[in-house]
Formats: sequence, structure tokens, C-alpha cells
Amino acid sequence: MPAMRLERLYLCVDAGGTKVAVAIADHEGSIVAEGFAGPANMAELGVGVAVGEILKAVAQAVAALPSSSSEPASSEPYRCPIAFEEAWVGVSGCDTPTDVARLSAALAPVFPRPVEVMNDALILSLVMRERRAEWCAAVVSGTGSVALGVDAQGQWGKRGGFGFLFGDPGSGYHLGLVAIRRACEAYDEGREVDGVAQLIRERFGAESTDDVPARCHDVPTDLDPVSASNARKLRIAGLAPEVLSRAGSDELAAAALAECAAGLAVDIASLARQAKRDGRVRGGLAITGGLGVQPAYGAALEAALDRMGVQFDWVETVTSPARRGAAALAALHL
Repeated sequence: MPAMRLERLYLCVDAGGTKVAVAIADHEGSIVAEGFAGPANMAELGVGVAVGEILKAVAQAVAALPSSSSEPASSEPYRCPIAFEEAWVGVSGCDTPTDVARLSAALAPVFPRPVEVMNDALILSLVMRERRAEWCAAVVSGTGSVALGVDAQGQWGKRGGFGFLFGDPGSGYHLGLVAIRRACEAYDEGREVDGVAQLIRERFGAESTDDVPARCHDVPTDLDPVSASNARKLRIAGLAPEVLSRAGSDELAAAALAECAAGLAVDIASLARQAKRDGRVRGGLAITGGLGVQPAYGAALEAALDRMGVQFDWVETVTSPARRGAAALAALHL
């Protein structure tokens, strides 16, 4: 099928550990179509799964275009019928030049024109470009976490992003993990508590808090090993919204939030020190992710950075990187 050009269109894909979000913007920067799919962390689920979920979301968005007659992909292999003016594909777990090359090769047959493949945090560099800032810390705090230092030349620094096996400090998984650990420590010290501790016991089907760690190791037996491991991770990360919502009234939740935010603050502060050493002066902080965009988490992160003496010229919370990215790509072509 020959590639269609309905008008000048711009594509941005935000493929994270919980879901894929796709947005298409017209030449004026208005979002004209969106698509969504499941988890697509490349490092944890593999290139094949990541590409499959990305294409599901892209096909859904293309089918939703006002003047498109396409239907969402129902058979393999999918071929995108739209020749986008520019397309960015940001994927969690896509961390090295080798990762970029592998994913680019997998996506090349799908699109009529080349697409820019990168780590999902680099989508936030578009915020820096719009602001004409010298540099920024591009931070994702979702199921996982990563902090990148970027300037007009590209990425110059990276902290974290190693995956949940290494803790993913400041992520939803980390917050759930810290809450579980603190609940177990309180139990061992004879300070059995309700509130979040009770929630944790109920969520993991444990009558006693000391049984929770064993339940955390359980994996679904009806899934393949990769999917089962991911399901276990998401189960722990799924505690994060409840812990965050109770941080204002529950001592354990408040302590877990403070510890979690401090972990990410350490990585951001390290980038800020590197920027200063390298002579980069005026910088900002752009943050996204299901956890990172929450006001309570933002306040805890800001407090942790203040204690470390780290300040930025500007801070921006990006609730939808895919939408913001597609609109920014269009704006940069005006």
C-alpha cells in the first residue's frame, strides 16, 4: 500500500513499563488521534513484545485519524500507511546504542519514513527545546525510573534506568517495595500497624505481615516466565497509588514516600553536579510518569532536592509525554 499524506502529521510514541501511549498531531500542533496498548519495557519484555505493543497503539491511532479509512491492525505484519513529517519513538529499557539499533531495525519496515528511536525520557528534551533552555534533567518516575541529562547536542548523562532488579529508585515499584519493607520491619520490631500495612496484607492475601515477603515471590503459574516476572513487578508497583494517597495521614506511608523520593533526588542531584562541573549553568527539570506527575510526589521530591541544595531555573510536570511530544514536534516545524 502506498504511503498516505493526509496533511503534515507528527507522531510521538511513549512506550513505558505499564502502557504504550501514542499521539498524532497536525501541522498546527493539535492532537488529532491517539492510541494505547500494554506494557512495552524493552529490557524486561524483549524487543518482540515491545514492538508488538507499539504497533498496536500506532495502528489504533492511525485508524482514529478523521480522514483515515484504516482499521486497527488485525494481522501481521502491520505496515503504517502514513508518511509522518517526523516521528519519535521513546521506549523504556531502550538505554544503549545497541538497544536503539535493534529497535530501529525492527521498526524500519513498518514506517514509510525513518523514525527517531530513543529512551522514553528523551521525549522530555522537547520541553527543553521549546523553552530554549541550556540543559535539563529529563526524569521518568513511573513503574520504573530514569534520569537523563540532555542539552541541544543530545544526552550527556544518565542515572538509574537499570530496571526493577536494581531497585529503580524513585519509581512506583520502589515505593511499593519500600512500603512492604517498612511494614515488615515494623512487625519484626513489635510495632504491628494497620493502615497501609493492613492494605499490603490484603493485597497479597497474607494473614500476617511476616508472610508478605513470601507472597511477593509468588508468580502466576499460567503465564510464560517473562510475563510472570513482569506481573510480579506490576503487583508490587500497584501499591504505589494507595501508599501515595495515604502519605498525609499514615506514618508508614509518609516514611516510604520520603525514602522513595530521596532515592530519585540523589540521581537528579548527581546530574546537576555533573552539569555544573561541565560548565552548564541554566537548567531545568522536566518530569513525567504515573508517579512523577502526582502533586504529593512532586512535593516530596522538591523537599528532598532542597535538602541537597539543588535548585532549577524551571520545573515542568508533563502529564502526557506522547501528546506533549507530538505537539512540540509540530511547533518546532512552524
